[in-house]
Amino acid sequence: MRARRIAFALIIAVVIIAGVLLTNPLRWPRESVRGWLLRQAPVGSSFADVQSVIARHKWAAQEGWGGEAFRKVKGIHWLQAHVGDYRWFPIPVPCHVRAMWGFDDEKLVDIRVEKWCDFDLLT
Repeated sequence: MRARRIAFALIIAVVIIAGVLLTNPLRWPRESVRGWLLRQAPVGSSFADVQSVIARHKWAAQEGWGGEAFRKVKGIHWLQAHVGDYRWFPIPVPCHVRAMWGFDDEKLVDIRVEKWCDFDLLT
């Protein structure tokens, strides 16, 4: 009977942890995060539409023409936002997510998502 309780508790813990990990879009693979962002502002959306998504989420953003971000995302004009941070599991290492939206003629043509973790903090 005790072994069943322990097994049940472990199963519940795994389900809760999996639920927490999978419901946070920042933890998803890059392409899934990109898809999540495209559902909020699909290709063809206006610059103002993307700015409104960024404002709604309260992400820190910057815009520009050319430069480093220009080489990473299609388009002639770009917006870049720090989408958020999370802790890597099972080691609590800080991880970061940044998105770049590329525009031609003020219409969205591309989104690029970058993710990285600060594993160098472990050394």
